[in-house]
Amino acid sequence: MLKSFWIPLQKLSTDEKKNLIFLTLAYFFSLMSYPIIRSSSDAFFLQTHGVKNWPWVTFYSVIVLSICIFLFSKVQAKIGVKKLYALVSFFSVAFFLCSAFALKADIAIFSYATYIWKECYIVILLHLCLAFFNTHFSYDFAKSFFGPFGAVTSIGPIIGGAFTSFFTKEIGVFWLVIVGALICLLTPLAFLMLSERTGTERKERPQENPLASVRDIWPYVATIVGIIMVTQFIINVANFKFNFVVQNNFAAIEDKTTFFGKIYTLINILTLVIQLVVTPIALRSMSLRANHFSIVGLHLLVFLPLLILGGQVVWAVSAVFICAKGLDYSLFGVAKEMLYYPLKEYQKYGAKYIVDMVMYRFSKGLVSLSLTQVQNFRALDALISVAVLIWGALVFYVFRLHGRLKRSSER
Repeated sequence: MLKSFWIPLQKLSTDEKKNLIFLTLAYFFSLMSYPIIRSSSDAFFLQTHGVKNWPWVTFYSVIVLSICIFLFSKVQAKIGVKKLYALVSFFSVAFFLCSAFALKADIAIFSYATYIWKECYIVILLHLCLAFFNTHFSYDFAKSFFGPFGAVTSIGPIIGGAFTSFFTKEIGVFWLVIVGALICLLTPLAFLMLSERTGTERKERPQENPLASVRDIWPYVATIVGIIMVTQFIINVANFKFNFVVQNNFAAIEDKTTFFGKIYTLINILTLVIQLVVTPIALRSMSLRANHFSIVGLHLLVFLPLLILGGQVVWAVSAVFICAKGLDYSLFGVAKEMLYYPLKEYQKYGAKYIVDMVMYRFSKGLVSLSLTQVQNFRALDALISVAVLIWGALVFYVFRLHGRLKRSSER
């Protein structure tokens, strides 16, 4: 397995190796900051507004992210990916520093803003990193490297989550947010070192707006959107149950933040194990189609029964949340990224904008909006069961379109 990774790495040019190092660092520090910011902002919100308002703040996050995507898609076409990444990063650092002081002053309304931007900044930064990777590295290299890349970068959130769980009560939530903001400051410093011209990328209509680039492939993109919508429904219902048991079992904001930190650490440890052991073997020994169907089967046979039977038991709901998130961040995340490779280079940014930024969060917002009206666990469990079956049907259809696009790209 090490040989299959090392040989493609040696074939990269000097500029490509440099890009790989700095892209990994940018991704690493983005993920390292996230569990710190997320744990504190989630605890801040639950402490001030409660779990019943969680669906609303998630819905508002979608609206803000949609506005950002609309603006950034235009800005990216004018200033480029690197400057856009720096703009988002530096703004996020300044915003989270302000959030720390708002939290210290117990300004409850600011917990809404902190939660919303926490949902936005990580999506934008990771999207830009992965889109850069997809555009500047080949499909064959990605098959060998996505697993190790995910494994190395997942160490960042493990460190961030462990720091949160061990030091929250020692330093307080205020200083925790300060640390998270300072870590976030490191991400643009790495991303700005990337070279956008390595000689391997194809210069196909680079001036086109990313959202306009997918008009010729909308059935394929729409099917991927469908997959994202059903998976987000499943994950976010599990997230709602998880937040419900956290609020009912932990009173102080420090206790909530510490528990969130422990859970996110476990999620990222699981992600690391899957990326190191499962993902490389799965991608090389099974087809991409088989990988997607195996993930659906795992949800149907393992996660779904445990989520339904677990009720409001802390360990059961937490276990499903950890496993579902860990799989989403690792094997499913990689398998989803591989679906973009039949697309032309200029289409990848647009497809990822729509799927990973717009519809990913729109789905979460739609689920959250429904949760403001439907909070009966039995009804939600029944809907999850239907969602898993729809997921399987969408996977079947997307690979019919995937085959056509792949044959077209090879001509």
